[in-house]
Amino acid sequence: MNIICENIQKSFSGKTVLKSVSFSASGCVAVVGENGAGKTTLLKILATILKPDKGLLRFDEIDVVRSPEKARKLLSFCPETPILIEELTPLENIKFFAKTKNVKVNALDILEEYNVPNNLPVKKLSKGLKKRLSIAISTLSNPEILIMDEPADELDEFSRTKLYEILSRFKNQGKTVIFTSHRYDDILLADYLVCLKDGTVVFQEEMSTLFASNMYVITLEAETEKHLSNLPFLSRFDNKINILVDGANLAEILGKMKIISIRKPFAYELLSLKNKK
Repeated sequence: MNIICENIQKSFSGKTVLKSVSFSASGCVAVVGENGAGKTTLLKILATILKPDKGLLRFDEIDVVRSPEKARKLLSFCPETPILIEELTPLENIKFFAKTKNVKVNALDILEEYNVPNNLPVKKLSKGLKKRLSIAISTLSNPEILIMDEPADELDEFSRTKLYEILSRFKNQGKTVIFTSHRYDDILLADYLVCLKDGTVVFQEEMSTLFASNMYVITLEAETEKHLSNLPFLSRFDNKINILVDGANLAEILGKMKIISIRKPFAYELLSLKNKK
């Protein structure tokens, strides 16, 4: 299913969060950007939790802004902070949310699949277990569109592997997945990358094209600098650094580093690098 955003804008109490967001994508879409870029607001608009102030949003031929009820039948949203019934057990949560989604499931099988214990109320579970349970609930209805805000946060290696299996399964079924992440190994699962900065799309590209392209500027947390001794260093600002990366080797070079944004280099950056040689 194709997701079409055209000039999406959103403000809160006079503060503009999304200035103008436009992109068209399908398959598995990763949305990246530093904190405050507008990622969560965009996902909540896609999930029909928020209504944009201006702009067009379509799921194929469905006008999401005018007919949000039609869109809700197709999607499921997994928030960054799990929304669960804390006093109930995980089993009771699965049964409750399955009933609200009007789907029949084997709750015990789901808990076993996601390795979530059922001997404690949710309020006594760790953050990671709550996140696993939230992900499980978001997939109960096998939605056509799965929207996930930072789904890998708080997950251990087992849970992250399970998340990747879910994303891969949805991709293989021809469904649409939109998620945010700072983890580069998460982003590698995507078919399409959208980068936000200050409420605007500053970069968008198919991942296959990205890796086959020439050079890209990657913005990283400065703490990762110790791992970058062999990469062209461009600039530093605040607690962030810019490096120049060959797109063909992007995945191998960055591995699991936390990225903030990605874009094509400016002419002056390439010139300054050339002058350093």
